[in-house]
Amino acid sequence: MAFCSSRSNPNHEELNHGPRNSRQDAIVCAASKGLGKGCAVSLAREGVNLVITARGAEALEATAAEIRKACSVSVTTVVGDIASDEGKKAVLKICPRRISW
Repeated sequence: MAFCSSRSNPNHEELNHGPRNSRQDAIVCAASKGLGKGCAVSLAREGVNLVITARGAEALEATAAEIRKACSVSVTTVVGDIASDEGKKAVLKICPRRISW
């Protein structure tokens, strides 16, 4: 699961429920590599605060460090498998504090 946006999308306000200049938050799962990491980096470059998840702690922390160094956004990491009950609980435990719904 990844929430991605693009400045080139003419409907970005509709898709993201607000103008791009307002501070936004996102959860990006499988964010330590591949498409998940690409989405996380892309969102961070647009100023979106992140909660990123992945199963591998080392790769996830490396991604978080890379994003923090390059972008002025908050990055919270959650290590776990989002497909498991424990992984879902870990993300939901963080989100009420980090993500404004």
